[in-house]
Amino acid sequence: MIYSVFVFLNFFLFVPPIYADDLSDRLGDVLKSGTGTGEPAFANFVQAVLDFAVPLGVFAAFVLLGYSAFIMITSAGNPEKLKEAKEVATNAIIGAVMIALSVIVLVVLDDALELGIGSVN
Repeated sequence: MIYSVFVFLNFFLFVPPIYADDLSDRLGDVLKSGTGTGEPAFANFVQAVLDFAVPLGVFAAFVLLGYSAFIMITSAGNPEKLKEAKEVATNAIIGAVMIALSVIVLVVLDDALELGIGSVN
């Protein structure tokens, strides 16, 4: 218990803050079509969204799996808590699979239609 509190506090103490003006500068640079790469603004925007959304989704899936494990461990054999933990874990895995499938579909469409989105990181 003490270790989990330490990890939780450590996360909030040592993570650098992100301010909205930082994100607006990055998005403003991405949306400019004259970036010198020859790629259209739409492709840059989609790539920026992917670079942000995919890691966020994977992180959320791991957090939900951890939460599910916590519920399962602390359930003390309560069938309702075990069922809740299984549902959370199932939903987290389904979400991770949906993220992977959406990236695969985007890559296939990019190759087929030559949208110019580029490689998915």
